[in-house]
Amino acid sequence: MSFLRDIKLLFGNLVYRNRLAKSKRTRKVYNFDQAHSIGIIYDATDKDNYEKVKAFVQYLKDQKKQVRSLGYFSTRYPGYIFHPKLEFSSFSVKNVNFFLIPGGIEVRNFMNEEFNILIDLNMNNSFPLQYICGLSKANFKVGITGNGHDIYDMMIHIEKKKTLENLLDQVKKYLNMINKPVGV
Repeated sequence: MSFLRDIKLLFGNLVYRNRLAKSKRTRKVYNFDQAHSIGIIYDATDKDNYEKVKAFVQYLKDQKKQVRSLGYFSTRYPGYIFHPKLEFSSFSVKNVNFFLIPGGIEVRNFMNEEFNILIDLNMNNSFPLQYICGLSKANFKVGITGNGHDIYDMMIHIEKKKTLENLLDQVKKYLNMINKPVGV
């Protein structure tokens, strides 16, 4: 990491922490049965990640969930054909300011939507994705441990097998298991 990037990230984090301290949201625990709306954020730079998220979105839609995903391209342009659809939107480094803070209509709309569940599939500790997740108005935020985030309501530990597939499997497992009525 370069010295300039470190400085940008330092100031970006100061802005982020200040906004995070002032942000308000309603916290509530949801499982997949209870949730109606689900948001997903992920790094879309790699086409394989996009394909895995696309399959996960279809899994959720098959369960009659309203799903929106926001993919981040850490390059100026995707290295593959990205087809935006109703449940898929994206932003890139072109939408990130000098301090690495993401902006634009897609980002603002996503952060302001009150999802029942927000699933952060950020495997690389990407600051723009952390920023969006932290300032999202989602009721229940789920993400990976080890990213240094204090923004999640539920953290999933996948250190032994740190892959997107494993994270998606664990998200399915735990969000189908938590907050179930006793005796079910």
